[in-house]
Amino acid sequence: MISKLASQILFASLLPLVACLGPVARVETGKTPIVRIGLLQNISELRLQTPEKFSLLHPRGRYLARNLTGERWVVSLKQIEPARIDYRLLAISTRDKSEARAMLDKVVDAGLLPQMIEERPDFDRLLVAQNAATLYKVVLREKFASREAALARQKEINEKIQTELWEIVRKPASGILELRHLDGNQSYQLPSGFQIVAERLEIPNVPIGAGFHWEGTESRAYRGRLEIFVDRFSRLTVVNILPIEEYVQGVVPSEMSHAFPLEALKAQAVAARNEIFAKVGTRHLEDNFDLCADVHCQVYSGITREQATTTQAVAATKGLVMKADGLIVEANYAGVCGGHTESNENVWNGLPKPHQRGIFDGNGRPDLLGNSLQNETTLLRWLTTKPGVYCNTTQGEIPSAMEYTKKYFRWEVNYTRQELEDLIRKRTGEDFGELQDLLPLQRGISGRLSRLRVSGTKKTFEISRELAIRQALAEKTLWSACIAIEKSGRDRNGLPEKFKILGAGWGHGVGLCQTGAAMMALRGQNFLQILQHYYSGVRLDKK
Repeated sequence: MISKLASQILFASLLPLVACLGPVARVETGKTPIVRIGLLQNISELRLQTPEKFSLLHPRGRYLARNLTGERWVVSLKQIEPARIDYRLLAISTRDKSEARAMLDKVVDAGLLPQMIEERPDFDRLLVAQNAATLYKVVLREKFASREAALARQKEINEKIQTELWEIVRKPASGILELRHLDGNQSYQLPSGFQIVAERLEIPNVPIGAGFHWEGTESRAYRGRLEIFVDRFSRLTVVNILPIEEYVQGVVPSEMSHAFPLEALKAQAVAARNEIFAKVGTRHLEDNFDLCADVHCQVYSGITREQATTTQAVAATKGLVMKADGLIVEANYAGVCGGHTESNENVWNGLPKPHQRGIFDGNGRPDLLGNSLQNETTLLRWLTTKPGVYCNTTQGEIPSAMEYTKKYFRWEVNYTRQELEDLIRKRTGEDFGELQDLLPLQRGISGRLSRLRVSGTKKTFEISRELAIRQALAEKTLWSACIAIEKSGRDRNGLPEKFKILGAGWGHGVGLCQTGAAMMALRGQNFLQILQHYYSGVRLDKK
């Protein structure tokens, strides 16, 4: 039986191959939308295990083998034909044409030559993406032959305009993969893009939180199908293919503790669902999946963390999304806002979005503090007090599941000058000599830094964007960019000896404050009231 199956699979692998053939299906019985979630990318091999029988599917959907057994397996590369890739610098990718035109003008004002490209997602992505399907990309006209050349140019223009590297796959990679049983002698040659189907598939040592303070690995289990193919890096990518509601079941407990109040979990479920419909067709277009499983999109750990409370929250809000002006809105969220959320344009490229205004996160008008936190003196006073806002869990009794949030509300980090200058040099690649000063140049409405000047004995330069500033000032990404920086001491050369960073919150601060949502729920607010507090002017609708 095994030899017959093996010969069938080997025969299939010798057929003409196309590495990235797209999803087998996006719509199951009853028109349930299906999503493709990138679990792992750019890996040399995949180890997996399943206690169940499993089947293998060809990229075009037909069965290659059924009811295979054996618990531990490894997938590796056998033959590769590399992808052909062009490299460009992307200023914005948006469904809003006016937002794209505004960015076009901004690039011109920076003295650079832009180009607007219109793209429509393929039919399969249209089944998931919201109505306004055309995607507008503003790119620099320059094209680069290598990733290194593009990144060098990006660094040159960083103070004029912030861009992302756009890798355009002109010809997908292809190849033959080997699936080998680790406890037996079975070995199968398979086409790139084959799928494994089982009730439960487990992957050990999945990397999580890269670059953040929770970075590590953990074993994760998944439902649905796993697709494995040769990616544009000539290595392996692993994709989980499953219905949207099952995906949301895996996101909610990965992004919020299952022990948080039910109404907060329901708000999180709606926000997670919004993020799918708002972002599919705008991200990872060259990766052959819709969203990744990490913080870049939203954290998804399969069935590993699912609990009765989180599954209940997803079921209670099934199909519900937030809309404004008839469109499903982006619904960003962060762990602890620190007392004031941030406006979207101060964190990412793009125009201000009405539903993503920075607000005071407590009892009082959303604009209670106005722009006062952009003032350095006022901000310092804000950071050295503990106002009675929703996400302040340091006062009064809270559930034990929320104890971990206390450390994020107000915090400080201390460095010697040498420690900080070494860190900034390592994280930015800039050789600025000895560190003289760090000067805030621009803050958002919550006080979060969006531009920081670094002055050294050799040169002065700027760091732009909230996340880049956080990455430059800590080995594992600073908790927040809502910070004040204090210097103390002078050495014999007049250089500061120590730097203290006073901070508030954890995360970018745009949209729902997860800790604030939990505290609102504890005070009797329902999930709709929570959502309408954090996302201005939205209403609930069924997708």
